[in-house]
Parts: sequence; structure tokens; C-alpha cells
Amino acid sequence: MKKTAKKPAQKKAAKKTRTTTARPSDPLLAAVKGATHRYLGHVRLDVGPAGAARVKRMIYPAGFRWSKDMKPVVGTDLCMHAHVGFLARGEIHIDYADGCIVEH
Repeated sequence: MKKTAKKPAQKKAAKKTRTTTARPSDPLLAAVKGATHRYLGHVRLDVGPAGAARVKRMIYPAGFRWSKDMKPVVGTDLCMHAHVGFLARGEIHIDYADGCIVEH
């Protein structure tokens, strides 16, 4: 049986991909100067000083549900805090313990 020399493997051209970590800045998601930042469940919580009080900004991820994202963290079926705020983008569906439902 005759042995033949192996041909050198042909080099395939490397596929050039462009990756970037920079994203266009979104002022609604930008860090708040002077605020502390942390995550509670899957919610981003920024707390900043406002005179003698504080202001909280909460950024909920798409698809957020209290039952799966927060209940395991806080241990209650519903959020037990009073809320004052506004919705800057997106939509929200809220079920209250008294049966009231609010959608924004």
C-alpha cells in the first residue's frame, strides 16, 4: 500500500464579526448622580437624596411579575408598600388586594 503525503489543511478565512459593548445611551436608564444602585429581585432600584427625603427609581424588566420575580424575595403575595410615582415608558398591570385592577 502506497502512502501519500497529507496535504496541508487549507486555512479558512476568519469570519470578521463586529462586537461592541457600547450602547446608545438612554437617559431614562442612565445612572442617577448621587444615588445608590442595587437590584432587588430582578428590579433595578436607584435611591437618591431629595432634600430631607429620598426618591426611588425602580426599573422593572420586560415580563416582570410579582409572583415570580418578587414574591420569592420578599415573601408576600402582594407588595405591601404605598406607591406614588409615574410610568415613563411601557405598560403596567396592577392587582390590589381589594380586587381593584389598574392598568397604565
